[in-house]
Amino acid sequence: MPAITPAFKVIDGFSLCANDTERLNVFFTYLREGEPELAELRLEQLVLALTNSPSQAALFANSVCNEAKKIKLSPAFVQLGIFSKNGLVTDIFRRLYNKVNPPPKRCNDINDLLSYFVGGEDKAWVKAISHKCWFKLYRLLVKSAAPEAIRSTGAYIKSELCYSLEMLSIWIAAEELDPELLRIDRRLNEVDSPFIALQRETHQLVNVIKNGTPDPKETAHFWVMIEQCQQQVKRIRARGINQMASPLTPRTCSSAWIKP
Repeated sequence: MPAITPAFKVIDGFSLCANDTERLNVFFTYLREGEPELAELRLEQLVLALTNSPSQAALFANSVCNEAKKIKLSPAFVQLGIFSKNGLVTDIFRRLYNKVNPPPKRCNDINDLLSYFVGGEDKAWVKAISHKCWFKLYRLLVKSAAPEAIRSTGAYIKSELCYSLEMLSIWIAAEELDPELLRIDRRLNEVDSPFIALQRETHQLVNVIKNGTPDPKETAHFWVMIEQCQQQVKRIRARGINQMASPLTPRTCSSAWIKP
């Protein structure tokens, strides 16, 4: 088993790094050393060493903040957890193609970064570290970083969340033109549906959030539109099931599904 670098030597090495990226590389290299099962112990020792060295803790915390502002967070907020619209077979072929011919990795894309820690060789040691241990490091970083670094990083994350929220609302609004939904309910193309109204409400809410903390009264209508969209989805799903069960499907009687 390779020798483990002592935690105090790791934090001393932060001062020798030329930039923020090198400091994060030193940090992750240290966590990857040795057996994955001992990764939490190594992180605990590093947190203790940083706690006893406020100057090095501040240096590392500021580096984390600076690097966080370089990462594009919105792709993960918008894409992760969203089911594919192209069908199971198409998605399987896409994944197989990406295995044979992987797309280029982007170091500033959160999706690509997460793929290293969740599905690669890092998975073992990441899984070995508890949430409680990560939170200890987080509290130390927040305490040690410069106030301006905390403010600017928080503002960046807020802007990425607002952008993602608006992109999701546009995505939902565009679903109104989906051929399958229009086949089930043609009124979607004739009236101002809850999907479009939600997009307008989201745009207004995002502007309010960007200017400060929204009042509960300002967010109330947004949640009303969310509920109306959910009800609309339930109605569309029920109509779709009824059409599948009815002998008068669009293939045999084109007027059977036009009537509301």
